[in-house]
Amino acid sequence: PLQEYVAPLEKRLSAQLKQPVRIGGMSAASLPPKLQLQSVTVGSAQEVKVGSIVLNFDFLSLLSEIKVISNADLQDVSIDGRVLDKQMVSLKSLGGDPQYPIRNLTLQRVKIVADEVALPVFSGIADIDAQGGFSRVSLHSPDDKYSIDLQSKQGRWQLGLSLKETSLPLLPGIVFSDLNAKGDLGDGEVN
Repeated sequence: PLQEYVAPLEKRLSAQLKQPVRIGGMSAASLPPKLQLQSVTVGSAQEVKVGSIVLNFDFLSLLSEIKVISNADLQDVSIDGRVLDKQMVSLKSLGGDPQYPIRNLTLQRVKIVADEVALPVFSGIADIDAQGGFSRVSLHSPDDKYSIDLQSKQGRWQLGLSLKETSLPLLPGIVFSDLNAKGDLGDGEVN
């Protein structure tokens, strides 16, 4: 039974992300060493909902004070699009716990819920650097019609966007057979 560990973990994650975190349930396995969290919500109005999170620990680090999470697998993620910018600031601190550093995220079925624009569901990966920030985020739709690649470089993000046989959510009437775009994001501007 791991229910007694839920409240301390909620408190620790709430302090790290600077907003309320709730965990519906928790289970663990010893081989391979992993911890599974079910029905996780972030934010006072539950702006982020995650069906399950599986934390896979580096086996050799379990004997040391610093327990490295080699991969965190997030499944069935829903993010309220109205507060996406606020949530991105919180998510930047996700890998920054010095006692439990996360190296990689696997994202499965991520949906950004927005009233104005219908966005596809995405899956992908995110790499986290030694300081706990994202170094790369790569997302794609299940049919590979949409793909987004973001790489951190000198305080800015290099953006790569690819569309195949589809339209942009903001321009639903224009179908692109093949569109590739590159640019930079940072300080409230896009180049």
